[in-house]
Order: sequence, then C-alpha cells, then structure tokens
Amino acid sequence: MRRATCLPAHLGLALVLIGGLAGPAAAQAVYDGALLAQPAEPHYYLVAGVAADDVLNIRAGPGASHEVLDHIPAGAGPVEVVERRGGWGRVTAGDTGGWVSLRYLSLIDPPRLARGGPPEGLVCGGTEPFWGLRLGPGGEARFEEAATGSTGTGRLVPVPGGGGRPALFGFRLAGGLDGFGHVAGQFCSDGMSDVLYGYSILLSLERPAFGSFEGCCRLPLPR
Repeated sequence: MRRATCLPAHLGLALVLIGGLAGPAAAQAVYDGALLAQPAEPHYYLVAGVAADDVLNIRAGPGASHEVLDHIPAGAGPVEVVERRGGWGRVTAGDTGGWVSLRYLSLIDPPRLARGGPPEGLVCGGTEPFWGLRLGPGGEARFEEAATGSTGTGRLVPVPGGGGRPALFGFRLAGGLDGFGHVAGQFCSDGMSDVLYGYSILLSLERPAFGSFEGCCRLPLPR
C-alpha cells in the first residue's frame, strides 16, 4: 500500500493525494459492501438551521451515534456532498471522509468555472507522480508536480461539449500552463482510504511538466 502524501500547503491543496482507482476506471466504486451507481455530480449546500455560536458536526458514519470527527461553522458553504443516505450526506473531510446531517443543510448552486461546469475552487490531485491542480475563481489554474518541483500558474478556458455526457467538463490551459483535460462528475477513490470523491480528472500537459495525469477532485470544506 502506498503512503498518502500531501502537497505543499501554500497551494491550498489540503488533499490527500491519490493513487489506485482514479479517472475513468472509478466510474463505480464499492463502499460498505455496496456498489454505488455513478452520480451526475456532487450536490452543494449551505449550513442552515444551526445557531450562530454552534457548528454542524461531521461524524464517522451516517447517524448521530457515530463519533464526531470534525465540524463546519454555522452559515458556511458551499459544502460538497458526494453521497446521500437516509438523511445524511457524505463529505470529503480530511483523509477519512465523514457524514453530516442533511437536516441542517440548504441546497445552493455555488459559483462555477463555467455554466454547467464544476465549482470554482476545485482541488485535484494524483500520484505517480504526485501532482496537484487548483481551479480557482476567475479561471485561475495553479499546477504543481512534486517530484520535479515543476510549478505554473495560468488560466482555464472551457471547451464546449461534453462528449454526450452532461457531467463531463472539458477545458484547456493557457498562459503559464499549456495543456488540456476534463473533469467528470463520478465517484473517484484513492484506493487507500474510505474517502469518496465526487469528481475524476484526466489532464494532459506540455508545460510546465510534460505528460498525462489522472486523479480525483473535491471542493474543500469551508472553515
């Protein structure tokens, strides 16, 4: 089993990097002994119905009896939920994942990279080699490949059409980055933990690093 590795904090990639199942091979995944069908994309929420001086707990499982792992502040959002089960939603918190009560979440449509595309601020990464890509507001794109120290900042340009799949977002990278890729709304696993990601990514770069990269993406939880 490969050890989980994190990219430098200055990129804001608070993400356990991934190997194993990723990209198109992760269209379906098995969790808790059940085969989970491919979703269109994650759902996004605002923490609501929680007192201003209180928090929404993130628990180890879908139920109030499970251990509290972390929390989300009142009024925070967008909160990315990749699976819903019995009034609870799975979030990609830390390196274990967790569950929050949907009772205290209000559905919203977050700012997006393009109409119908994934949300701004999406963080992606993978292994072999370890790499990370953050797709920020205004189309800003920041890439880092750990082994060679290659870094670059550029801009994302959406590419129309999704190959017949409504949850497939194509893009090219320009400016300080040169390449293209797509993000697909589907389950994606790191193959090493119980974390369930809501997007997979395939990326082909010419600059600053040359090669093909695949992995998973998530929208970090608000703090």
